[in-house]
Amino acid sequence: MTWSLPNTVFGFIVGNAVYVFFGWPTRSSSENSGWIVYQPRGTSGLGIDVLQTLGTINIGGTGAHERVHLVQARIFGPLYLLIFGLNYVVNFLLQVLWTFTIGGLLWLIKLREKPFFRPPSGPVPGFFGWIYRATIFELWAYATEH
Repeated sequence: MTWSLPNTVFGFIVGNAVYVFFGWPTRSSSENSGWIVYQPRGTSGLGIDVLQTLGTINIGGTGAHERVHLVQARIFGPLYLLIFGLNYVVNFLLQVLWTFTIGGLLWLIKLREKPFFRPPSGPVPGFFGWIYRATIFELWAYATEH
């Protein structure tokens, strides 16, 4: 667990600070599972429509996709958050470059409905959806979650 300690600390601080507003920790889903699961309250929103794992803190249950992120953090250890962050920066720059050049031109001449890359599906739509969906860890999780 020390290899992934930065991820665990990040999840402990940020996950516990945020998830408490959307749910409560559940012993039945957390016990002997290697992470703490928050049971969401309400009928929509974080934990219902969007599941999330930060380090070893999860909201929304033990879905296979979120479990992949837990394993990824343990494999990559202290590099996990760095790789994720850099991937978001690179994807953002690619999205902006495409949108304001070729994508924008194709949109202006009516060959594209939108000038930006769009994700195939997922919880984040539109301009930012592709940035999220095209990160290496999300591609891996979506490809292996079943």
